[in-house]
Amino acid sequence: MTKDIIYILIGQAAFILSGYIIHIYIGRSLGPEMYGIFGIITSFFFVFERLFGGAISKGLSRFVAENEKAARSIINYALKIQSFFSLIILLVFYAGAHYIAVLMGDMHLEAYMQILSLLIIIACLYIIYSAVLNGVRAFGKQAVLTMFFAFTRVLFVVLLVAAGFSLKGAVWGLILSGIACLWLSWHYCKPLTGRETFDKKALFNYSIKVLGFTFATQLIMNIDLIFVKAIMKDNLSTGLYTAAVNLARIPMLIVLPVSIVIFPSIVKTVADNDRERAAAQVNRMLRYLVLFLVPFAVMLSATSHELTSLVYGQIYSGAAAAFGILIFGLTFIAVSIIMNTVILAVCDLNKVIFFNIVLVFINIALNVLLINKFGITGAAIATTATGLIGCAFSIIYVFADFPFSVKWKSFINIILSSSVVGIITFNYSFHGVFLLLNYLLLYGIYFAVLFMLKEINSEDFNILRSVNLMRHKVHKKTV
Repeated sequence: MTKDIIYILIGQAAFILSGYIIHIYIGRSLGPEMYGIFGIITSFFFVFERLFGGAISKGLSRFVAENEKAARSIINYALKIQSFFSLIILLVFYAGAHYIAVLMGDMHLEAYMQILSLLIIIACLYIIYSAVLNGVRAFGKQAVLTMFFAFTRVLFVVLLVAAGFSLKGAVWGLILSGIACLWLSWHYCKPLTGRETFDKKALFNYSIKVLGFTFATQLIMNIDLIFVKAIMKDNLSTGLYTAAVNLARIPMLIVLPVSIVIFPSIVKTVADNDRERAAAQVNRMLRYLVLFLVPFAVMLSATSHELTSLVYGQIYSGAAAAFGILIFGLTFIAVSIIMNTVILAVCDLNKVIFFNIVLVFINIALNVLLINKFGITGAAIATTATGLIGCAFSIIYVFADFPFSVKWKSFINIILSSSVVGIITFNYSFHGVFLLLNYLLLYGIYFAVLFMLKEINSEDFNILRSVNLMRHKVHKKTV
């Protein structure tokens, strides 16, 4: 599985890096107010892309992983379902664009929402082919797809914005990139000819459950920005919070490739009745997530002002306080994404769907209450509190089904080591480009403390050694 993670990690690293390039470019070139509108557009896009595309993607990956000989039949069935969903998207965003703009208090959004309908439809079709490649465990091709999308969206967006088409150019750039990726993904899946029968009803029912599950998760991740715009009706505040949200999503660089790889792997392991191996994978994954993410959140929170100013410029310094809080919320959500991936693979979804719906209402209530009192900082507090509750529930739910074998001493050591890093960061910090060097030095101190506490053991070194060996093999294949 290490090689698979490397492939996906490379692809997702390119994808996330391209997202940051686009966000930083638009934020700096168009200013906070236009950037705020871009943040609202992408928030709506993520929610509805996950609703209509993400809902079926897990089902496709799971069913193809269990029966690769039915891959073509599954693709054709999925395309029919997505055609129906496409009509709903057109109704919601094209016909309802005026009402969405009125609700947001900004009539400029109407035209953007209409264009957005086309982008969501293209993305939903692309997701079908990408999910099937994931199901057949063609992680190399899936990584190429992701890197191709990363490259083309930066190219088209930057060219069109630089040509003077402003924000509409950015949205059309995303559409052109989506069309190019849709063609490449179709080309990669063309050799899949398996037409064995499969349980269509089971796939549809599973996808409906995932729909409720993923929709709730995406709302939790994006509803704060939407409420900032709807309640404050201020593009400047929306732009600042967009910058905070974008920076706080850095932990997704780690969890997204892991979640993509671990889902079909756990499905396959459980299908082979090897739950002991699946449990070992889940426990090891949780430990490493906490090991790397906790100090990362502490360092970024302690240097929130320096990092925000470095990435976006001094004009965005008003986002620092919100970002310093939000980085913890997105870290909680990052951990819960991995746990939710395990739940989607092997656990009963009914209770989880109900809990996530309740969590959405908690999130809405907190946003309404706290944004009115504290502005964008209140939105960050609401998301962080919601993320903590969701993270705790997902971990408890997963380990009600799998034996928990991570030693509590490990969590204590990680917290102690992170506290040392936090104290150093608050008292001694670099500025500008030297901030990145600061993070590397702090990580070195963090792992040195872990080593002294005997938290880093021979098993960790063996895994690191295997990753390095696999990385060299991948490098030789690509040269």
